[in-house]
Amino acid sequence: MKRTDIVAAIARKEITDRLRNKWILTVSVLLVVAAFSISFLGAVPVGLAGFQRSGMIMVSLINLAIYLVPLLALALGAFAIIDERERGTLDLILAYPVRPREYLAGSFLGLAVALGAAILVGFGLAGAVVIFQGGVVEIGQYLLFLVMTLLLGVMFLAISYTISILAQDKGRALAVSLLVWIGSVFLYDIVLVGALVASQGKIPENLFSGALMLNPVDLYRLLLFSLVDSARSPIGLLEGDLPKMMTAPILAAAFFAWLAALLLVTFRVFERGVSADLWSRSR
Repeated sequence: MKRTDIVAAIARKEITDRLRNKWILTVSVLLVVAAFSISFLGAVPVGLAGFQRSGMIMVSLINLAIYLVPLLALALGAFAIIDERERGTLDLILAYPVRPREYLAGSFLGLAVALGAAILVGFGLAGAVVIFQGGVVEIGQYLLFLVMTLLLGVMFLAISYTISILAQDKGRALAVSLLVWIGSVFLYDIVLVGALVASQGKIPENLFSGALMLNPVDLYRLLLFSLVDSARSPIGLLEGDLPKMMTAPILAAAFFAWLAALLLVTFRVFERGVSADLWSRSR
């Protein structure tokens, strides 16, 4: 059997499991309802209802993705390795001629496909409705939003796998996952804004920009705002408002560097864990 066949077989098993327990269907329904609702009702606070300007819709969808996608990815992957470890199937699988990186690649790929399917179905169906309502949102902009949202999900799926590898039990994995979500989505920006206010705006622009790039969630938001012009006006951003170093190429390079680094760390941690028999302490 080819090494790629092993990876594909493990990936199919993960996808089948998520189809069997209806995870993909449940999350897809959740996302399509949330995306459709926020697209239709996103302007209610300012006295409008229905499908309004594309910028308003895109900002609403970007913010929805920031809250939901990392949470779903963390919840999906937090128990991925722990479940196999507690059932004893991890040792059994690795006893076969399966390399640790092949098992992890297959498992990760399967869950990434499951998460991607849920995102594409959920946001895709809502987007189709919005697009066909008189072309409120451009197809190209929406496809870019979908691709970037998928990559954001992959980032946090990699983080969740690292948590699952290192955690000693499900309770700790869940607690750490929630802390990561709260920290990256809420606390990080609160701390940065607090520091900016405390310094009376005297933090150097490059330092503040660099701090924003240390958070994948902020990178996702800023990169989409830099690439989707219509998403800027509803939040008061114009071409000259973003710091000079936050150009689209720099933001994209930082975003993909984060993605590559997170995947690399996950694979290295897993391989080192296997060689050191990291999980044996939790049995």
